[in-house]
Amino acid sequence: MPKSQINIFEQHMSDEKKIQLIELAESYPNLTISVKCSDLLDAFRCIIDEKLKQSENITANETKEIYLNEEEVCEILKTSHSTLWRWHKTGYLVPINIGRKIKYKKSNVNEILNNNK
Repeated sequence: MPKSQINIFEQHMSDEKKIQLIELAESYPNLTISVKCSDLLDAFRCIIDEKLKQSENITANETKEIYLNEEEVCEILKTSHSTLWRWHKTGYLVPINIGRKIKYKKSNVNEILNNNK
């Protein structure tokens, strides 16, 4: 049983049992184990719940985007408004219009900072 499958059961097992199961799997890689359907369903539910939580965390991090105005971007990148306009026209740093205001994603500004170092 691969270690990834062993992780399914880790939430419900003591450390000693986890070690024994890992040792068993490593010692007998072709061993066939019989499992009740209800236990298998519980294991799948644990995996699905874990993956959903990971997905929610990733989505939550993506939605925490910070938006900067032109002056803040000019100050961070040490550039002028005309340079920002030129970058917009060439697609190098494209702003987002929020209502009548022009904003820049901080993550995009950070990318430019990191690439220029």
